[in-house]
Amino acid sequence: MGAVGGPKTGGRKKGTPNKRTTERKAAVAAVADRVNAFLPDAFMGDAHAYLIALYKDPKVDPRMRLDAAKAALGYEKPRLASVEMTQRS
Repeated sequence: MGAVGGPKTGGRKKGTPNKRTTERKAAVAAVADRVNAFLPDAFMGDAHAYLIALYKDPKVDPRMRLDAAKAALGYEKPRLASVEMTQRS
């Protein structure tokens, strides 16, 4: 360890994943490979990417596109925070 107030010495470099993270990523990749073996045409993105693909596809029913856009909106644009007004007299 470095001196108090001095630069850090030793240890893992910043951004290097620890053992648990590495094992978790490997497990997720293994499950994804098994899913792909059973469902070769499955969508490869996450849920948000799927919603984006739906609402941007003009071949999809407009009502479904609208529902997908509403569901994705909360992840794309932050909601305005409610502010409580207090009045001093």
